[in-house]
Amino acid sequence: MIKRISYIATLAALLTLTSCGELFDNDDAIAPVVMTLESHDITLMLGDSCVLRPIFTPDSISNKAVFWLSTDNTVAQFAGNDTIVGVALGSCDAIAIAVTDYRQTDTCHVNVVEPWTFSPYEYFYDMVVYADITVNGEPLTDDMTVAAFANSELRGIGEQRVDHGIAYTYIRLYSYNDYGDVVSFKCYDRRTHHMYDFPASCNIVFDGEVHGTISSLIRMNAE
Repeated sequence: MIKRISYIATLAALLTLTSCGELFDNDDAIAPVVMTLESHDITLMLGDSCVLRPIFTPDSISNKAVFWLSTDNTVAQFAGNDTIVGVALGSCDAIAIAVTDYRQTDTCHVNVVEPWTFSPYEYFYDMVVYADITVNGEPLTDDMTVAAFANSELRGIGEQRVDHGIAYTYIRLYSYNDYGDVVSFKCYDRRTHHMYDFPASCNIVFDGEVHGTISSLIRMNAE
């Protein structure tokens, strides 16, 4: 409750100052201005940061300053103007308020998740997947990481490889059981801070076997 009251009090103070004409140039305020955020939903791994970018229309306005607020600073907080940092697991909203017109606000939902770290030594069984992975029909970039999960538990991280001119993703999966775990996949893009889920049709039942080969890759696409 204290965090919520503090957030509302801060927002009210900003709006009061703006309405008094102390925070904006009157010449810019006369022109109709629209401010939107480039991203409205991001995922941060714990400790990661992201620069949120406002887009102003018209682009020609002179004052593009923005006030930033987090609805929960214990989950994600701003570190220097437009850079938000994930400090604890959970979700909150990042709110942008245009200095030139306090009525122009926009919100980005922020989800902070565990980093993808993995140790295979506690598992008894493993299997391998050779895959041709795309996101929205495009090949993976160096900023993208694919991981495998069973029962919401991280069970393997993909490696992007090239052999004999063929690019593919090599994923070694691990399990406590020799058969039966349903393995699903996610892709995290550190450039856009977006998490992609692969459709259920890409799920694989753990069986300890090799799935796919370099010459016959398993095709998987996330959207």
